[in-house]
Amino acid sequence: MAGLLDSIALAAAEKIWRTAGPKAGMLAYRNLLSQDSDTTRAQAILRGIDCAIEAGDEQAAFSFGESWGFVRMGDLAEDVVVSAARLEARGFQRTCHLILVREHERKRDPRVGYALGRVCQRRGLLGDALAAFTSCIESKSAAKFIRDSEKLFAAAGLEVARARAREPETAASAIELVKSIDPTLLVPQKKLQHARLLLASKSRFERAGALSALVEVARQTPSLAAAAAHVAAAHADRMGHALTPLEADRVVAALSLHTVPASVALARKRLESLQNDVGVKAALAEERRIVDDPELAPLVLKAKAVLAGGSGPDAAARADASAALRLTDVSLAAIAEHVRGALRVTRLREVLALAAGDVRPFPRSALTLAMLALGSDDRSLHPEAASLAARAVILGAASPRGLLPLAALLVARGEDLSADRALRLAAQREEPGAEDRLTELLCHRGRRALARGDRKTAISCLSEARSRHLSKRGAPQR
Repeated sequence: MAGLLDSIALAAAEKIWRTAGPKAGMLAYRNLLSQDSDTTRAQAILRGIDCAIEAGDEQAAFSFGESWGFVRMGDLAEDVVVSAARLEARGFQRTCHLILVREHERKRDPRVGYALGRVCQRRGLLGDALAAFTSCIESKSAAKFIRDSEKLFAAAGLEVARARAREPETAASAIELVKSIDPTLLVPQKKLQHARLLLASKSRFERAGALSALVEVARQTPSLAAAAAHVAAAHADRMGHALTPLEADRVVAALSLHTVPASVALARKRLESLQNDVGVKAALAEERRIVDDPELAPLVLKAKAVLAGGSGPDAAARADASAALRLTDVSLAAIAEHVRGALRVTRLREVLALAAGDVRPFPRSALTLAMLALGSDDRSLHPEAASLAARAVILGAASPRGLLPLAALLVARGEDLSADRALRLAAQREEPGAEDRLTELLCHRGRRALARGDRKTAISCLSEARSRHLSKRGAPQR
């Protein structure tokens, strides 16, 4: 009898909504939240949220979402994911995040975990996103009856791998995870990301396979051809003269699908320089120069010692050592301390003092140190590490992996302004994905500014994010 009465009550609330409008509907559904049936309460919350969406009342939607904690029973993952998508589309990100978190706490369904991870990504909550994606793939054994579950787990696994690849300590495990993912289960954009991660493999055959995957993505999805060509070209630059003939052949194939002839011609000339004898001789000459240089030779020895787990000689002991040499030397010493778990704030402050001048080109060892310290579990290191990272960006530091991993670490540590600068520099250098990350960060900064009542900053950030988004889509700006 209770089930029949509940159905009648829900139908009556629905009728009130359709005839008297969403505000009356919200009141009708709110009256059903005290029902004993979990099913009735759940449906009343979800339908109440729908009314709030129609009325444009996020506070009411959030109020309904808070009641989700009182739902105990039932398989409601699909309903919650759909409702969350509607909330996000309406711009109610706070309520969208809330209801996914509550459902994820209630029942660890992988569909909810993946949806929560994506929402956290878009809100700039990278640590929470990683936790959600990880919980998704960990619940694989309990998801036998979920439609398209293999695609879901492949997509979640890729996101976990991307997060691990940003951290030097977990980069190796990221490659192993990527290898276990079947790329045929991924959508084209994710296939491109999968191939990009696999290019970090030590196996030349796996790298060549990743480049072939980029070619396939470019052929099947012409809108991604430019991105695929950029990823292939960046890989060739990173490998330099170590690029194998098989990889070079695949890079040429990826470039041939790019639609900008001038860019393709320039990239091919660069590729030829890496493959011909002149280029090889130039590389060998540069290596001999570094080894024979009395100033650089001690740094080479020290770097090798740090890689082996030691500290190496004091490379900047000479009185006439340059600022760049001293900064490189102290940074390498700090990296060695980090490897031993002995890095302290005092050492970072010493590095910061040396970086205060106009040190150009900024040593990569100092940038690496900043990233390692930002990724450390020792929170006392984060403020100085963030300051060092900000200094590196101001001085135009370059990294073989680009600046996106640095920006992700800065966002995770709440250093949004420094992350903004890093992403702008990355976008200026045309790093793949930098524009999208910058737009996401601007939205995140705008929402945070609005939450603390800073309307001027919020409007500035959100307006720029909108402008960048429209510019990328090629839509007319109004």
